[in-house]
Amino acid sequence: QLNGPSSVYVHNNGDIYILDANNKRIVKWTRGSTVGESLITELEIDELSDFFIDSNLNIYIAEHLSHRVTKWTPPYSGSGTVVAGGNGSGSGNNQLNEPFGVFVDESQNIYVSDGQNHRVMKWTPNASEGVVVAGGNGAGPALNQLHFPMELYVHESGEIYIADESNQRIVKWFEADSEGVVVASDLKFPRGFHVTEDKVIYIADRENDRVVKWKENYNEGVVISLGRE
Repeated sequence: QLNGPSSVYVHNNGDIYILDANNKRIVKWTRGSTVGESLITELEIDELSDFFIDSNLNIYIAEHLSHRVTKWTPPYSGSGTVVAGGNGSGSGNNQLNEPFGVFVDESQNIYVSDGQNHRVMKWTPNASEGVVVAGGNGAGPALNQLHFPMELYVHESGEIYIADESNQRIVKWFEADSEGVVVASDLKFPRGFHVTEDKVIYIADRENDRVVKWKENYNEGVVISLGRE
């Protein structure tokens, strides 16, 4: 059973990893199995938490309720290691305030959507504090601002895609830029999305009850799936 699953990862071998939010755990369902296996339990998470799994099956968890990101290595016994935040709720560069999205690149840099601080932070390996790579200018709709950033994705080109939820848009930032670019709009509280190698974006347009496909440099998206009336 599950209770409030909020994020999922499918390994290329078919195994499914689930953030089972209300049960405070990460569950693995092996391909073909009818029963899951609890990998990590008693987490400080809720339905606004997220996780990321790297190529070595290390699990990074944005613990929304404890204002930190922890890293868990196989076989996931013992305690996780704090790799971002963990210094209480706040706006310092060594702090997070209700993190949601987390992404880890091939160099093990950790990108975190710092929700209540309306910014995205980057933590290099073993760093004691992060740096702001998007937002950080208060909540608002200007191109140098974010308003409750949620899921994020870092493309191999270095572009950071962010679900800017309360601004009803997806934005793209280069790390060195002072402002972002709107790449998808006319959305209603988007959270989850996927970016392909050729930068096509598939967006869960949550409160419009649909999935929308946006191609790069297009002025509008295409609805590919609608919910029930």
